[in-house]
Amino acid sequence: MIYIIGIGAGSSDLITLKALDTIEKLDILVGSKRSIESILSIDSINSNDLNNKEIIYLSKNLKETLKEIAFDDKFKNKDIGILSTGDPCFSGLLKTMINLGVDKKDISVISGISSIQVACARLKISWDDYAILTLHGKEHNQELLYNMVINNHSVIFLPSDIKKDIEYMLNKNNVSFNLKNVDYHLKDVRITICENLSYPNEKISTYKLGELLKNIENGLEFSYMAVCVITF
Repeated sequence: MIYIIGIGAGSSDLITLKALDTIEKLDILVGSKRSIESILSIDSINSNDLNNKEIIYLSKNLKETLKEIAFDDKFKNKDIGILSTGDPCFSGLLKTMINLGVDKKDISVISGISSIQVACARLKISWDDYAILTLHGKEHNQELLYNMVINNHSVIFLPSDIKKDIEYMLNKNNVSFNLKNVDYHLKDVRITICENLSYPNEKISTYKLGELLKNIENGLEFSYMAVCVITF
């Protein structure tokens, strides 16, 4: 059986008891270096038990490694756990495994706490009032994001590249639009960026889109672990 295990948005404090229980029963543990280290840092995990598991680190050849794990005979009849940051069902590894051709009956998904959930908790907003979107590996969704914003739809999104994502919106339309009977320019729309959620260096900041782009061009940088929120 292949277990795709959500391990939360970052801090090991967000890993569920179900995930920990599943990990302890595995023969093989698969994940990125950051994911594996997160598991190894948990006091309740039996270090001797982990030492008895085969650990496979995912790197740049992620899809090739996962395909081998899914279909190579040497992995048959093994309980394999693949660690997926956040929740496997949103911008996670479930879709990757399905797209590789793994049969759903051979997969068990363990839900995790996503960065989007944590962002909503930090900002004290109800995420059912927002459209949810990912641009990770889906730059074509920039058009969808743009259309949501100019139509006054509140949106939470995982950026691909914050600078490029904002540039796309601002260059797409250089005129004003109407928001609640007030003429706004797109550059004046506010965006909140939540970085490194649940880590010690967590940071939440709010900018106007035009201001943000100017600051980035002047050297402002953001973590690749970010959630962006635009509220109308």
